[in-house]
Amino acid sequence: RVHARAAPVPDGRCLAAASALAKDVFTDTAWHGNGRGQIPVIGKTVSGGSMAIQADAKIVLGGTCSSGGFYVPCLTRLLPGGDVDLSFGPSQNGAFAFDDFVGYPSNRTLEDSLLIRPDGRMIVFGTSYVPSGAGTGLIGMMNITALTSDGQVELGPSGERARLISLSGNPTSAETYGGDAKLLPDGKMLVAGSAPRGASGNFDMAVARLKTDFTLDTTFNPTGTVPGVRYAAFDLAGNGFDSASVMVVQADGKIVVAGRVESTGNSLVVGVVAR
Repeated sequence: RVHARAAPVPDGRCLAAASALAKDVFTDTAWHGNGRGQIPVIGKTVSGGSMAIQADAKIVLGGTCSSGGFYVPCLTRLLPGGDVDLSFGPSQNGAFAFDDFVGYPSNRTLEDSLLIRPDGRMIVFGTSYVPSGAGTGLIGMMNITALTSDGQVELGPSGERARLISLSGNPTSAETYGGDAKLLPDGKMLVAGSAPRGASGNFDMAVARLKTDFTLDTTFNPTGTVPGVRYAAFDLAGNGFDSASVMVVQADGKIVVAGRVESTGNSLVVGVVAR
């Protein structure tokens, strides 16, 4: 299976994950010599993929790197012409995995979204699997890692390498799964995924707005079960797992999320859209 991302460039062409396409959708052979390139990332297997273009036209590629049964987000950056930017990353070799950061909270973390702030700094959004605290194995929590424009980690207020975010309305579990994230013009951030609304164990689509310090903005849906979070339940076949994986913010500020509904036992799996 191929995972791909595309992003437009100002001259009308677009970049597609590892290749540049001209306006007529044929490969642009002026880019990186032949219009395509394979970028090895530090000897690990890479899956998934996000792509973003910085204001200086440098191309940042994100994904999940796996090795030895563990998996973490990883990034590489290309120069506008397609060569690896060797000034990027904590070791300045153009590519790195997040387990390079001492104290990174989980070696089981999936990357979902890569965001570029107006000043060039980056946010990597995904899901970390961490101990539940109840002796029942691992649970998911949204993971946000902030980076400088050159790929150095930005520490949180307590020195943390990443912030773990819960949208759960279940008082006994913080379990939450990431899907997508978007930056807003005021610097706040929308995140979407899946979380339980209450203690029933039924997971709903969940959308939240975060402040610039990545804490819940409780002025968003302030009277909800969890202020700052909005749930959308489909429950097409009883209790199950409703999840949002893609999100779009319309010009009028309305939020559209798309994902899937899985019934208990996976007897029914369908795609869904909510606004």
